[in-house]
Amino acid sequence: MSDIIIESIYGKKVFTWNHSNMVNADETRKKYIAAIREGDNGNIKPLLEFARN
Repeated sequence: MSDIIIESIYGKKVFTWNHSNMVNADETRKKYIAAIREGDNGNIKPLLEFARN
């Protein structure tokens, strides 16, 4: 549902989440977790960048 809202209402690209399923503990998942931790510290920019990558 959020992808429809982002694309239709806000005219932005949908989140691709780095084209990964993030089940395997690979480099992509490590980047995701690092971005989540930054968000926990109040910096959501890395998470937004990751989500749109």
